[in-house]
Amino acid sequence: MLTVLIYLAVQAVIGIIAIEFAFKKCERFMQPDEERDAQVPHFRRLDAKNWTRWKFYPGAMFLMPTRLVLLMLDAAFLVLVCSVLSIGHSFKKGPMPDGCRKKMIQFFFYVCCSFYLFVAGFTTSLKEVDVDYSHYLGANYKRKSHKDKKTSTIVCNHVSWIDSVALIKHVRPAFTPSQEWKNAPVLSSLLLFLDSIFIPRGGSVEKKA
Repeated sequence: MLTVLIYLAVQAVIGIIAIEFAFKKCERFMQPDEERDAQVPHFRRLDAKNWTRWKFYPGAMFLMPTRLVLLMLDAAFLVLVCSVLSIGHSFKKGPMPDGCRKKMIQFFFYVCCSFYLFVAGFTTSLKEVDVDYSHYLGANYKRKSHKDKKTSTIVCNHVSWIDSVALIKHVRPAFTPSQEWKNAPVLSSLLLFLDSIFIPRGGSVEKKA
């Protein structure tokens, strides 16, 4: 009983410190600057007005550290399983070829990302929408174009880590992270298992060419 109480007390303290740190870092979002925000309306945080401590404190004090531990264990388990399944393959030579092992890796990504989202308090679903692109591709573009089993390129941005996890759960794409992430522990391994390509995003014009 004493151990449980000590754990809850430590969890509450960590949660309070984390929330106060987060609020300190988000002050510029919570204090709107119309002159600034009007120049970049697409990046305006419309939900900042709803950020209040009394809404965040209960979850931070009683759930956040436990969630963090579960998410770390989830990521560690995924790396371990994928490392075992990819024994004998060198990602330095290129992505893993299609086959049974790759399908198993994709399956475990789906399971672990589903667990990640559940622990984080999110549920997701995939919905296919038929969009008419005749304005851009011509009236008969559907008959002329060939059917692809999978979208070749997805161009999107994200506002949190949840967006990337949801994308991996439903689509499992290869990402194009910056070169700096290649040495990141755990995350670099997960990106390699997804056949991601690390690209330099800085440097001179000559390097970019």
